[in-house]
Amino acid sequence: MATVRLPEVGARYRAGTLIAFEGRGKDSEDGELPASAFTWRVDIHQGDRVISFVPPISGMALGTFTVPAEAETGASGWLRIHLKVRDRDGNTHAIFRDVHPQERTPSGRRSFSFR
Repeated sequence: MATVRLPEVGARYRAGTLIAFEGRGKDSEDGELPASAFTWRVDIHQGDRVISFVPPISGMALGTFTVPAEAETGASGWLRIHLKVRDRDGNTHAIFRDVHPQERTPSGRRSFSFR
């Protein structure tokens, strides 16, 4: 079973910020799965359009990426961070976490926070 620990549910971003991602994988037979069992990818959603931002990358349980400018598209855009884990028998479990852009403050300045 895959679990996304970071970013936390409700996390927000703005262009240029660093997003940390971390996951866990556990199997009833194998126990905790090693980083080699993990595959991550990140897509940018803009309305009905999906752009592959971080192509599938395997072998890591945690990492970071910088949010590109095209990911900050207002209310219609967000990031989807995908995690898939595979046990030694080849069984997989996939999960994702959506992260939305930080809303602009009335002054036009933006801030970043994990909630």
